[in-house]
Amino acid sequence: MKRLLAAALASLSFQSAWAADYRLPYMPPPLESVAPIVPPADKRAFDWSRCYAGLQAGMKIVDNQMKFGRTEWYVAEQIKTTSDTLPGPVIGGQAGCNYVFGGGFLAGFEFEGLWGPKKQIDCAAQLDPVAQCIELHKRIEGFASLRLGYVVDNSFLCDCLNGLMLYGRLGVGYTQTDVNMNVNTVSYWHVPNTATGAPTGSTVPQYAQDYNLAGSAGMFGPLIGFGFERAIGHNWTARVDLSAMALMRKDPNLRVTDGRFYGATDRSRQAGGDLPKDATGLDRNPRIGEILPAKMQEVETRLTFGVNRLF
Repeated sequence: MKRLLAAALASLSFQSAWAADYRLPYMPPPLESVAPIVPPADKRAFDWSRCYAGLQAGMKIVDNQMKFGRTEWYVAEQIKTTSDTLPGPVIGGQAGCNYVFGGGFLAGFEFEGLWGPKKQIDCAAQLDPVAQCIELHKRIEGFASLRLGYVVDNSFLCDCLNGLMLYGRLGVGYTQTDVNMNVNTVSYWHVPNTATGAPTGSTVPQYAQDYNLAGSAGMFGPLIGFGFERAIGHNWTARVDLSAMALMRKDPNLRVTDGRFYGATDRSRQAGGDLPKDATGLDRNPRIGEILPAKMQEVETRLTFGVNRLF
């Protein structure tokens, strides 16, 4: 009996020690309960080889210069040159197409149309004596240019590769400037004042003029510029553009539209009267429709911000 009890106690001690050292093996959960590990997707390259259309807005400065010739009624001693600056905001649109070659180089073309009414009135006086006012108007302009650029690997603002493009451009532009001009002139030569009640020995200018001219010139000129364009989505870009254009010299065909001429006789002192020849033998009276020779040239500079939708 004692031996049986000792054997039972020994067996129980062995099982307790074995249980203390035993560890259940690790059993991983079923595969379907673990989320799959997905590698990050590669960024998609921005496609610049597409056509586009968009809008732009900014500021423009037009430097205008006019040189006037000589007529019998607009003598060389009067104002011969005027210079004016026409600043102002512009808005417009653009459309074009791009193609990217190997190595990130890009070529394309673009057409633009801008609208921004500008007006400048410049009045001047000299000791001739002559007073003169020039009024300039500019509204619609158009441009066509080639763009050469380089695509840079930059993903800012767009979760894509090659999202930044630097470019320069060369093209031609067209602009039209309308001119209105008013001239007031009093002759150097004086004659006796024969008006009733005039003081003895008083004189009056032999003639006086007050007349208007109007004309318009459409001008073409070379355009150069540069800028950068950045992708802000897979189908949208934003850009900044700085350009300048030198416009060729053009005759605006300034024609006399109306006038009031005052001469040395009672008849010619009335508005619209005929002026006699002055003491130099020149006829100072311009006729309606006569042209004042003039040459006009302009230099334009503009800075615009735009957005494009690519297709």
